[in-house]
Amino acid sequence: MFVTDKDTLMVKIRLTRMGRTHAPVYRIIAIDSRKKRDGEALEILGTYNPFTKELVQFHEERINAWIAKGAVVSDAVEKLRRKYKKSAPAGSRKPGLLHDPFCITYPRRNCHRSSRANV
Repeated sequence: MFVTDKDTLMVKIRLTRMGRTHAPVYRIIAIDSRKKRDGEALEILGTYNPFTKELVQFHEERINAWIAKGAVVSDAVEKLRRKYKKSAPAGSRKPGLLHDPFCITYPRRNCHRSSRANV
């Protein structure tokens, strides 16, 4: 079997839009470069909220692993990577969840889970 350009997979790390109307939330994903913006992702690598300008979830190790395999990083994701590296010293960074996802999905509601538990 011969390998052609159609058979090779070029992976890009880019943003995909989620959320609702006038309240976007972006996921950082690894995806085949030929797929559309909201196509099926190979892996979800993080979440970004543009209203609060904070990274909700950021898996730096997984992003570095994809880059090592040859993935191309979009300009927007590269800016977010630099922001993440500036925000915390290397020793204090922990992978995964940085904030409560409920607060990001519903930014206008009260985000304290303890106050909602009794409702």
